[in-house]
Amino acid sequence: MIKTPVEIDTQLAELWNERQRIQTNLASAVEWFLKDKAEFERRAETVPTPDAYIETSQGERDAATIAKYRQQLADIAELEAPLLVAYTGWNRYFLVSNTNGHVHRGMDCTTCYATTQYRWLVELADCDEAKMVAEWGEVACTVCFPDAPTFKGYGDGTSAIARAIAGAREERAAEKAKKAAAKALKNLPEPQRIADPQNGRTELITTVYGAKAWIKSAIDRRAWGYFDNSGIDSDAFIDAGIDFLRAQLAQRDIDVDPMIIRWTKAAEKEMGR
Repeated sequence: MIKTPVEIDTQLAELWNERQRIQTNLASAVEWFLKDKAEFERRAETVPTPDAYIETSQGERDAATIAKYRQQLADIAELEAPLLVAYTGWNRYFLVSNTNGHVHRGMDCTTCYATTQYRWLVELADCDEAKMVAEWGEVACTVCFPDAPTFKGYGDGTSAIARAIAGAREERAAEKAKKAAAKALKNLPEPQRIADPQNGRTELITTVYGAKAWIKSAIDRRAWGYFDNSGIDSDAFIDAGIDFLRAQLAQRDIDVDPMIIRWTKAAEKEMGR
């Protein structure tokens, strides 16, 4: 089955990325091999032979790791071969991946450097240059594409990069709104200050968690006789607090009554009632 330019370049780009990963691993493995070998030779009591380190268990492991990565590179080259042969010269475009990067015809533009990193725009394989420039506007390199505009496109939001930036901004805003909504659901609609009539301290209840905790604590204190012999109408104080917080939690679609029943039974059981 004949593959399209987009399909071919997509596969090549995936292999290219994999090759970079393996080359990084290989370079690291070689670096460690040389360090380990140098340390082995430094500690040797006699002058070691060239293969002395490789003959050690650690040397064998280091050598095996290097061989593994080299074989992986060979396997990648084998997979690349038919894809490279299939290339008939269609247009390819590469976007410099740093901030304010431009789209280039290849990876050898005079405005770039040896350290420049690119993202292969495989979706534009075989795309007409005029169409690409119209799509990417001022992001197209004016050295590679002299007819590309310098500013037009970005400001009015018609270029691909402008739309991408706008889309990313909208996604961030939506995510922020989602987090804000989730946070709001954790808070009570109306934070309430509840004064403890026995010690005079006031507690500010602002969250769903805090409301549940207050109700459970109030139930426990009633069961423990916390207010006994204090001359305080504890039932009125506790019931008023629970009623208010129950209504607040209901606005968050939380039915606290089953919890109140469970907490009351647990408190009474603990007191041996």
